[in-house]
Amino acid sequence: MLKGRRGRVALVGAGPGDPGLITLKGLRRLRRADVVVYDRLIGPRLIGLARADAERIDVGKAPGELHWEQEQINALIVERAQRGQRVVRLKGGDPFMFGRGGEELAACADAGVLCEVIPGVTSALAAPESIGVSVTHRPYSDSVAIITGRSAGSAGPPGHDYAALAKIDALVVLMGRASIRDIARELIRHGRDPRTPVAAIESATTTRQRHVLGALNDIADRLDEFRVEAPVVIVAGEVARMAERFAPLLDQTSRKGGKRRPLQGRRVAVTRAASSSDELFRLLRRAGAEVVPCPLIRTSFPASAEGADRALGRLAEFDGLAFTSMHGVDGFWRRLEHAGLDTRSLSRLKIGAIGPGTASALASRGVRADVMPEKYNGQSLAEAMLRAAEVGGCPTSTTAGMGGPRILCPRGNLARTELEAILKKGGAHVEVIEVYHTDLVEPPPSAVAELRRGVDAILFCSPSAVRQFSTLQLPRGRALLGCLGPTTGRMLTECDLPPDLVPDSSDVHSLVSELVKRLTPSEARA
Repeated sequence: MLKGRRGRVALVGAGPGDPGLITLKGLRRLRRADVVVYDRLIGPRLIGLARADAERIDVGKAPGELHWEQEQINALIVERAQRGQRVVRLKGGDPFMFGRGGEELAACADAGVLCEVIPGVTSALAAPESIGVSVTHRPYSDSVAIITGRSAGSAGPPGHDYAALAKIDALVVLMGRASIRDIARELIRHGRDPRTPVAAIESATTTRQRHVLGALNDIADRLDEFRVEAPVVIVAGEVARMAERFAPLLDQTSRKGGKRRPLQGRRVAVTRAASSSDELFRLLRRAGAEVVPCPLIRTSFPASAEGADRALGRLAEFDGLAFTSMHGVDGFWRRLEHAGLDTRSLSRLKIGAIGPGTASALASRGVRADVMPEKYNGQSLAEAMLRAAEVGGCPTSTTAGMGGPRILCPRGNLARTELEAILKKGGAHVEVIEVYHTDLVEPPPSAVAELRRGVDAILFCSPSAVRQFSTLQLPRGRALLGCLGPTTGRMLTECDLPPDLVPDSSDVHSLVSELVKRLTPSEARA
């Protein structure tokens, strides 16, 4: 038991699928949790918002499968709270809307465990709303019923009062993909018009969302025809007609004007940690992809770096700085500030950036890159730095009798040496300083589960991530392998994982552009 701390449980509604639909209070609890116990439909983006050291336990249940009994889940959250841990039970939608949150609350109460309930946006309302269907709409609906499509303890259709349900204006069915044929038949048998409009929404509010429209007498066949899979929310009643008018305007998976986004419905794993400022994640999501963070490396910045600090004390001896990553920029500035220096100490140096991301990191600190190659890789940066030295001259090195430019290269402990090798071959005198540290890590179990479930592509941003992927023998399936430039591509080949996508330039825009070309039919790109 954690000494001096009383554990507690928070039953948190995660919302219908879009991680942005969790409440602020729910997000605060998630970020503070010691243990996160989550359901199958909780996406990796939301799980990734938990603390890096939080324990993540997947207790998800899929239709036809049962990995955790409800009693086991109850016992788990109680036991962890009794250890003194802060437990978040993260549940899709709302904790109490057919989520068995009431049973978990009762288990906590029986054990004397502190528990709070944080409501969530239920898919029963969010899914219809996402296609423009208001389940309460004065011209059509004065009454709403929300039912489950599963029957407790029985494999057959749920035993609802269908005579009463047939009179309800709007009927919302959760977890009804397997039983909708039986439910529709019973409603018709008890007096509901067979031509009653029906809308079915698959994976509502996510990048995989799509919907199918039909009538009570044919909706089951239409779901089979279009191979619609759970999770599905089904709404029956005149309100379903609203989707015909409003869905094209509100489609969450389309661009303005109704054009399908090029990676809509695609799942892409990225082998580095998600970040709100990461351009790669932003571009993929903007293209419609569901992004699965699968971090294989972790970056840290040392509190002490004597070699870097000594070099900064001799900045006047150098002619140039060559940055090959945003982490290099960040780590260098940490050491610069530690030394009591600022950008004025760099005023006479030629500063090179390997690509626009690195140049942007410099610009955010008030420094404009003097050199950025047309192709964003180490070789091109080295050649551009050498050309800049020839054109601009190297007064410092010439005065010192060195004969070539002296270039300082801030980098990480696992960075490739291609840049330094080409600079030296061109006559430069190179000094490397480590300003950040890269550790190889194992991805969270939730990320590995997503890989096993299947992704369309796996993207690598560094050779070290490739080596870790190969060492851990992580599942690939039929996923395309893409990499951020030729250097990482060569490492894939060395690890017997031939790359499918190797853009010439080491920038995320080129990588996403190549991925779109491979995963999008030509007629959809037109």
